Formats: sequence, structure tokens, C-alpha cells
Amino acid sequence: MASSQSRKFPGNLPFSYYLLGVLCLLIICIIFSIIMVNSQGSVENQKRQQQMTMDQTEDEIIRTITLIDSGRKLGEEAYYPSMVSVTDEALLLYQSGGSRIRPGSLEEILNQTGSQMDISFVNRRGIIESSTRPNLEGKNASQVFALISQLDEPDLWNDSFTLKRAFRDHDSGEVSITSTKPTQDKNFLVFVTLTNPQLIRDWEILNYSRSMKEIISSHPAIINVQLFSSDGKFIAGTKNQTQDDLKQDVFRKIVGTKSNLDIEIKDKGLTSRYLYIDLGETEYSGTRDVIAEITLDPGRSAGHFQSLWVSNILAGIVLFILSVLVLIPLVHALTHPLRQITDDVDTIARGDLEHPIRDTQGRELSILKESISSMVDTLRATIHNLRESEDLYREVVESQNELICRRTSDGTCIFANAAFCRYYKKTCDEIIGKKFFPETPGNTESLHAQIIHMLSPEKPSLHLHHRVIVHNGIVRWHSCQVRGFFSIDGTLTETQEVCQDISERIEFENALKESEGRFRNLIEKSPINIAILRAGEIVYANPALGSLLGYEADGSPVGSSFLTFIPEEQRKTLAERNSMRNAGAPVPNEYETLVTRIDGSMFHCHVLVSEIELSDGPATIAYLTDITRRKVAEEEVSTLYADMEQKVRVRTAELSRANKELESFSYSVSHDLKSPLRAIDGYSSILSQKYAAQLPDDAKIYLTKIRQNTLYMADLINDVLELSRIGRVSLKKEHIDIGKIVREVIDEFSSDITDRNVSVKIAQMPPCAADPLLVHLVYSNLISNALKFSRNRAHPLIEFGSYSKDGQVVYFVKDNGIGFDMKYADTLFKVFTRLHNTAEYEGTGIGLAIVSRIIEKHGGKIWVDAEPGVGATFFFTFGPEPG
Repeated sequence: MASSQSRKFPGNLPFSYYLLGVLCLLIICIIFSIIMVNSQGSVENQKRQQQMTMDQTEDEIIRTITLIDSGRKLGEEAYYPSMVSVTDEALLLYQSGGSRIRPGSLEEILNQTGSQMDISFVNRRGIIESSTRPNLEGKNASQVFALISQLDEPDLWNDSFTLKRAFRDHDSGEVSITSTKPTQDKNFLVFVTLTNPQLIRDWEILNYSRSMKEIISSHPAIINVQLFSSDGKFIAGTKNQTQDDLKQDVFRKIVGTKSNLDIEIKDKGLTSRYLYIDLGETEYSGTRDVIAEITLDPGRSAGHFQSLWVSNILAGIVLFILSVLVLIPLVHALTHPLRQITDDVDTIARGDLEHPIRDTQGRELSILKESISSMVDTLRATIHNLRESEDLYREVVESQNELICRRTSDGTCIFANAAFCRYYKKTCDEIIGKKFFPETPGNTESLHAQIIHMLSPEKPSLHLHHRVIVHNGIVRWHSCQVRGFFSIDGTLTETQEVCQDISERIEFENALKESEGRFRNLIEKSPINIAILRAGEIVYANPALGSLLGYEADGSPVGSSFLTFIPEEQRKTLAERNSMRNAGAPVPNEYETLVTRIDGSMFHCHVLVSEIELSDGPATIAYLTDITRRKVAEEEVSTLYADMEQKVRVRTAELSRANKELESFSYSVSHDLKSPLRAIDGYSSILSQKYAAQLPDDAKIYLTKIRQNTLYMADLINDVLELSRIGRVSLKKEHIDIGKIVREVIDEFSSDITDRNVSVKIAQMPPCAADPLLVHLVYSNLISNALKFSRNRAHPLIEFGSYSKDGQVVYFVKDNGIGFDMKYADTLFKVFTRLHNTAEYEGTGIGLAIVSRIIEKHGGKIWVDAEPGVGATFFFTFGPEPG
């Protein structure tokens, strides 16, 4: 149901206020920009006008001073002829008096000429020695004659007549003109000074101060103008008070550069501008250039600028007020449709979804109306779907095994799923609508209050473990996820609890902790050096490890990095190993390294590491073993092994020499023994063939026996050489087919086999790795023996085959010959061993020795099984297969 109360939004103002504020701010910015531009233009224009006025004023000052100086100069030039005449009379008097001045003679000159002048003679030291004014005698000339600063000026002592411009003494008010000319002997300077009232009147007429006052009246910023001579003496000013001469530092700057200069007077807020006025006089001694000091007060201009600003600001304020008076009804009219839509939306927001949006003017607002209407329709559909989803959610929650309960802020249960009710052996009616709290060992309502206190809009959920007492009095552990739901003003309205019974997990964790305790106790008492590491830091070390590292009973390496106990040159390798292990790369779990004790001593250590999982997270356990003794033993063994290798090399060299000697011996046997045998056989054959008719029967028998024994001796030598060769030859193992080699050997004895009607059976035999030539020799000797000892059988039979035993292939050669007694089996494979008469069975007794030597050379074994009158079977292997 829609609420009849209007919703309030504290701190929010109507949109029209914001619009009005923005427009006012925009108008203020525009007015401010206009004021700034207008004022700035006015100020700049005023400044340009003032600068132009200042430039005109300076030009006027220069022109006025130039005109006044020119006028005074015309008046002064009228007195120059009389001054030249008096000077010449004084010099003539000096010469006629023998280079000295007679007392009273100077006054006579003035009386004769009737001039108002003073004559003075000044010596080289600047002292006035004679003057028409007795009170000046003995004084320094530079103190009397103001325009004379230094008597050693070159212009004063040349032979020319030097004129000085008129000068006014500000103390006495007198205006005087001074001229100088040296005596012919250059011992004195003649000073002639003209003082005339007419000069004063001329100066009053041509007055600097009055002219300056008239000029500066047109410039409000100028408060004073003072004039100084080129030597810094004050000339005139616009103020009547006595003025000081120009400061020396300012004088030097201006005169030195003959340029203008501006100086700020910061303590008074004034500016002094100095103009250097070049009057361009060259016909007079010295210079009459003038320096004009113009004192400006910038504050007078600033006041005018401020008045411009004030007038512009006042105009802006008036314009702003008028704009606001126009904007208020305009904003009200513009925002009326928006307020209308806002009221309709607020009505819908209060729950009246059927309320229509009224029509408004404007395309944008029409689009807004259509959009809001569409949103309301969507909202109706969403609410419908939400209700369906809520029903579905309720069904899903009801089917969950977790214990789900929803409460109001006062603890009243408003929902509980079926699992919750079954767990507590209650019906839903006994729980929903009531303040049902599972019984706990503590204060149940206090626990709920604590949960309410811990929830806040910033932290709306929490997870906790607590105990509950179920219906049969058994205490169970619960893990609960609690979530709070808050209103717009931050007030808790509901809580939802989703709990699981974790009693079995708690029991398992307790058992795990107990197991870890037993494990720790076992490690503590273990004599093995054990450490547990995390990120390279030792977090546990048993006493045995502490003792190994040199710690006292109360000391421990816990808290130290394991790398601190590794020498610097091996740390990088170990750190790289740890980084690779942490990155999951395959790294061996054990290694050897040097370890440094806390006293600095080192020992060799074998380290075995393994990853373990503890209750507080994964860790690495390391087992350390002191292998210093083993390393020492290994070094000793290495030394011994090196000695043995040296001995083996010596023995090998000796054996090589012995083999060479044996080869030489074999060659000697082959050559030296066979040669006599061939001779015996050859001569006995000649006797038997050529002299048979002359020999008695006994001799023929003896010759036959000689030839038989010779052949036997030759065979015996060949067999001995073959046996010797087998001992020296190197194996050339190949993957060979045994059956193929057997058939090749059978082919070699095919005539005997056919003549004696011998039966041969060759079974399927696996291949092996062996020297094919030597294997061929083995089967050749065994087949030769089988044929020899089965010749008296009516049906001789030779069988070839194999079988597997203890992972190896056993090959055999079986015959049905005469056999032998097994008590002679151990001697059968020895050299020159024979079990039968040579007359009955030929042979040298070396064939089986050769077979045995070949089998042993391959790393195999040979043995025999025989029975007299039944036959014999020879078994042999070629050693284990390579790899």
C-alpha cells in the first residue's frame, strides 16, 4: 500500500535553486570577465596616456632648461670683453713689477677701469697670495671660487684665457662670472670675478624653479623637480627649502654614462628619475650640462586606477541585480514541467505504480515521460518476477542442509528452514514468530546482543564459531555466517544466520594440535638436528641443532635467517635453489654445504629438506647432519684412490710390456718350434717314400709314429698359441644371432656329420651381445668334442638350445656320447687335462680351456652335466646384457 506521507530528503534543495545558482554563477563570471577586460583596458590606456604625458613633460623640461641657459649665456657674453681687459692689465702689472704684485696696485686697475670686479693671484699650491679683497688672502682658492675644483687641471695652466659660466651662490644669493689666465712664468693664476646686480636681475628673469613649477603642474604624479650641475652642485628646485648637492654615487653613475637613471625610494614609496641634459657647450672651460631629478609618486596614479575599478565594480553589481530579477521568474517557468514530473515519480516511488505521468511541453521531457513509464512497467514485471524468485528461493533454502534462520532486530524469528527445525527437534510453528535462541553454555540472549552490536552498515556481515546445546544435552560446535540488513538511515532491521555443525572438524583440529604437540616433543628430544623454516627464516630449531651451531643451553637460532649460517660464497647458490623451489621448479631435496657456527668455525653439513603442512600454514623442515668426518674420510679415500690409480698405471705399463714379451715369445714358439717339427715331418716322409723298400717293418712303424707325434705336437702348439691369443685379444661385442652362428659351424663339420649320420637339433635361441668370432670358436670346440666322443654311437645326436635363469639366458650343447664321471668336472676346463686315452680319442686337452677362457672374458660362466655312457651337456652364459 502506498504511504500517504511525503518522503523527505534532508539536505537537498529544489532543482530550480541549483539552476538559479548556476545561472547566477555564470552571470557573475561573465560580468567579472567584462569588468576585468574593461578595467584592464582602461588602466592600460591610462598608463599609456600617463607615459606619453611623462615623456612630453621630460621633453618640456629639457627644452626649457636649454632656452633658459641660452638666454643667460647671451647676457653673460656682454661682460666678457671688460673681464679680458682687466685680466691683461693685471698680467702687465705682474710683469712690470718683476713677477710680483705691489700692494694696492690691483685696486688701481679697478679704479681706472671702473669695473665691479675682484682680482686675485693664486699660487701653485692653491693659496690666494694677493687679492683686491684682503679678507681672501691666505685662503684656499677651491673654497672661494665655487666653479674651480682642482688647480692642477691642464686647461687652467695653458696660455689661453679661460672663462667660466655665471654661478649663483645660494648662501649669499650673489651671481658671479669667473675667468682665469696663468702668468707667463706659470707661478700664479689670475682670477677675475665679476659681480654685478644686473646679473642677479637677469637670473631672476630667467628662473629655473618657476619654469619647472609651471611644467610639473600638468603631471599629477610629479611632486618635485631639482636641477644639479654636472659636478653635482644644486642649481634650482620646485621647492623653496634649501637642498643638498647630488649624492656622489648617483652623480658618478649619471655623469659616467651620460644617460638617464631611475631609482626607487622604498621607504617613502617614491621613484626618482634622473635626466642628463647635455647643453652642448664647447667654447667654455668645463661643462654646463644639467642633471634633472624628477621625483614621482606612483600612489597618485594608483588612486586614479582604483577609482576606475570601483566604478566598473559598481556597474557590475547593478547589472547582476537586474539579471537576477529577470532569472527568477524565468527559472521558475523552465523548471515547472520538471517539478510536475518529479511529483509524479515521487508518487510512484511511494508505491502507487498505477499513477500516470502527466504530459509536459518539450521533446526531452516527453522522452523522459515515456522512459519513466517504460521503467514503471519494467518495475511491475520485475516485482512479479521477484515474488516468483522469492518463492523459488524459499524452496531452495528449505532444501538446504545448512541451518538457516532469519530474525528481526529484537530477536524474533521470522523464518527458519526445515533443516533448522529438524536439528533442534522443533516444529516451524514453535520457532517462527517467537524469540527462539538455541541454548548455549553461556548467556544466549547476551550472544545475540553481541552479534547485533558487531554489525554495522560498513561491516554488514561477520563469521563466528560458537557452541550450542542440542536436545540431548550434547554440546556441538557451530560455524555461522551472520548478515545484517539495514534501512536507509542505517538502522538494523533484520539478521540472517547460516550455520553448519563443525563438531567433527573441531575434534579433528584438536587431534591435529595434539599430534603436533607430540611431534614437537619428539623433535625436541631427537638427537637429529632439525629446523623448521618459513621464507628462509628459522621459526623452530630443536636443542640438538642449537648445540650443533654453537649455542648455549639458553640460546637458539630461531628468528635468524638460515643463510646467515652459510658462507658468503655459497649463499647465492642456496638462495637460487630456494627461489626455484618456491617457484615450483624441480630441485633436489638434499645437498651438501659448509655451515658456520656462531663462533666462526665451519663444518661440512648434509641438508635434507621436505615440505610439511602445519596448523598455521605450510613450512619446510630441514634435517642437518655433520658430515665433516665423512668428508675427511672421503678425502683420504680420494688420496688412496689416486695412489691406486698411479699403481694401476704402473702395473698396466708392466702388463703391457709383459704382453709384448708374450707376443714375442708366441712368435718364437710359432717359428722356432714349428720349424724343427716341419723338418722332422719332412725327413720322415722322405724316408717313408724313397727308402720304404730298404726299411724293415719296425722302422716303418717307428716312422709312422714319428709323423703322428709331429702332427700332434704341431696341433698342441697351435692350441697353446690360440689360448694365449684369446687372453690378449680385446672384445668387440655386437648384437648377434646365436642360431645363425651355430648353423655356420655345423656347415664347417658337414662332411663328418653326414658320414657318421649324426642328428642335429637346433632350438630357437634368443640373440645376445658378444664377440661373434669368439662365440664361433666356442661352438666350434664344443661341436668338435661332441662329434669326437659320440663316434661309437649307432645314432649320434647333438642338441643346441637355451633357457632363462635368474634374469640371464643360459645356452647349452648336448650330446649322447660316452659321457664321464662328474667327479672330474672341476678339472675338465684346465689346460692339458684329458679324461680319455689319446690313442682312442685324439686332441690336445686345450679346447675346453679355450672355451672356458672365452666365456670368462665375456663375464659369463660355464659348467657341465654328464653321466658315463649317457652323454654330456655343456651350459654357459655370456654375462648380463648391457644396460
